[in-house]
Amino acid sequence: MSDNGIHPDAGKRQKILESAFAVFSQKGYQQTKVEEVAQHAGIGKGTVYLYFTSKEELLREMLKAMIKKYLSELKQKLAEETDPWAKLKVMYTIHVSLLQENPSLVQLHLHDFAFVNDQFRSWLETEKEDFVNHIAAIIESGIQTGQFRPLNAKLAAALIISSLGVFLPPHSSECFSVDELVDLLFHGMSRRVSAQA
Repeated sequence: MSDNGIHPDAGKRQKILESAFAVFSQKGYQQTKVEEVAQHAGIGKGTVYLYFTSKEELLREMLKAMIKKYLSELKQKLAEETDPWAKLKVMYTIHVSLLQENPSLVQLHLHDFAFVNDQFRSWLETEKEDFVNHIAAIIESGIQTGQFRPLNAKLAAALIISSLGVFLPPHSSECFSVDELVDLLFHGMSRRVSAQA
């Protein structure tokens, strides 16, 4: 139940979040009015405030929902693979596909992702830490099977996740392919020595 005693409608709340994503992505946070989000969702402005106390809270909750959905779908896809190498390559492939299919997501990241409070940043760090641990577990399994050399799995996971940023402007997947990035990360820059050398 919301603070005003009205039972919230989960479906309507989700519709507002989806509309916020569409409008914020197109116009940017500062230029967007709550009325425009409400109009996109087909509801009145007052209805938005039944679910969110302010435009700032709407932005934060929209970002949380977007991030949770992305991580949930990504983990599900990773679980479908058994090979550690394949899992990591799938992670990059899904990330690139997400950006290609949702160009507005990139614009939102560039314009307004920093417009959050300390509480949101704390939540984001927790989510990131959880995902780092998830990737580290994949790397650890590769170490145990002999596919990866012994190394600091958590450090490697943090570097891998950080590397996802190369697919954001001013770079893009047109400049780097997933295969190129995976090859660089997993084989490094050292000249490979043949088995007969």
